[in-house]
Order: sequence, then structure tokens, then C-alpha cells
Amino acid sequence: MVALTDTGRRRHEERKAFLLDALHTSLGHLDTDAVDTASEVPGRLVDIYDRL
Repeated sequence: MVALTDTGRRRHEERKAFLLDALHTSLGHLDTDAVDTASEVPGRLVDIYDRL
């Protein structure tokens, strides 16, 4: 059995809060269509590299 310690859980929550803030700061100005379009790029890159 594996479980987070209290310290691990606090660290996880700190990192989650940092990530949400960073994403909001960096991407909050984008509309849904822009995010949807941008999210296609990594998948297409994977497809290209898989064909190499």
C-alpha cells in the first residue's frame, strides 16, 4: 500500500496551486478555440516522429 505523507500532500497542493496560477497567468488571455488549436500541435508532432 502506498500513501502520501502529510508533507507530501502539502507539497502536492502547493505545486498544484503554482501550476494553476502559472497556467492562468500564461494562458488566461487565450480563448477556447486558441487553446483547442494549440493542443493539436503536440499530437501531430508525435505522429510525425512516429513515422521517422
